[in-house]
Amino acid sequence: MIFVSFSEDLKPVNLEVLFTLSDDYCDQYIIYPQDIESRLSKINIHKAPGPDFLPSWILRDFASLLAGLVTI
Repeated sequence: MIFVSFSEDLKPVNLEVLFTLSDDYCDQYIIYPQDIESRLSKINIHKAPGPDFLPSWILRDFASLLAGLVTI
C-alpha cells in the first residue's frame, strides 16, 4: 500500500479523453525516478511494514538504488 502514496496527488484518469490523449494530458501522469527517490527518502522508518513485509528503513536507506526500479 505504500505505493499508493506516490500517486495520490495525481488527478484521476478521465476515461472520456483516454483515446484522444494529448501531450499535455500525458505529462500529468509521468513519474520520474527523482520524484520516487525523494518520497522514498522521506519514509517514516518507525511505521510498521506493509503487506510486503519490507522494513521502511530499507526503502529509505536504499532510495537512490530503488527509485529506478520502483518507477518502472
